[in-house]
Order: sequence, then structure tokens, then C-alpha cells
Amino acid sequence: MAPSLYDISPLVPLVEQGCMLLTPNDRLARRIKSEWDAMHVAAGRQTWEPLPIQPLESWLMGQWELAVRRRILPSRTPLSPAQALELWRQVIRQHETKSSEYLLLRPAAAAELAARARSPAPLAGRYAGLRRAAIL
Repeated sequence: MAPSLYDISPLVPLVEQGCMLLTPNDRLARRIKSEWDAMHVAAGRQTWEPLPIQPLESWLMGQWELAVRRRILPSRTPLSPAQALELWRQVIRQHETKSSEYLLLRPAAAAELAARARSPAPLAGRYAGLRRAAIL
């Protein structure tokens, strides 16, 4: 068997405690899942529980959809990444025209960072079905 590309041993106790693993992207989620499956195959297991792992964006979208189905939130169409970026560009432009005290050196870069940013509040357990999460 080829050597592991990702050491999942620190994640095993988290999974055993019932944590959902959240990753920054699909690629890392697939890599960790692959290592999880390889660990079980190497141990001679025929079956095992699937690894509870998702990219953060997918998990957030799933939680939003669940909240809409449960009528906790109103049904609205979420912004696409391009729409969110354009919205941040507009906010920055408006701020720049109204304020002479604070100017950004790179407004486009600030808009891109803002569009990708996430508040830690959604990860504080407010979402339905989340008992514990480990963000990788």
C-alpha cells in the first residue's frame, strides 16, 4: 500500500465524538475521505460508517436549505459568488464617495476578500442538526 498523503489520525477522536468535519474546499474533503476509507480497508474491514465531512460552502448551503424547508428562514435565492463580489464592490465604492477619512489602497482586492469572508456566528451551533463541528 502506498504511503498516506494525509494523516487522519488526529481526526479519528473527533469523528468518534460525533463531530462533523468541515473543510475549506471539496478537494480536501475528498482527500480526507479517501484516507478514511483506506484506513478501514487496511484494517480489513468490509463495511464502515461514512466519514461525516463536507466542504464549508456545501454544509452552509445545506443548512440554509434545511432552515427554509422548516420555515425558519424565508425562501430566497442566494447570491452567486459573482453577485456577492459585485455587491461588495458597490458597497466599497459608495463608502469611498461618502468618506474622505478612510481610503482603501486596493478596493478590488478588499471586495474580493469581503466576498469570500464568513462570519464565525453560523458555526456557533445555531444551525439545525449540528452537534459538533471541527473546521480543518
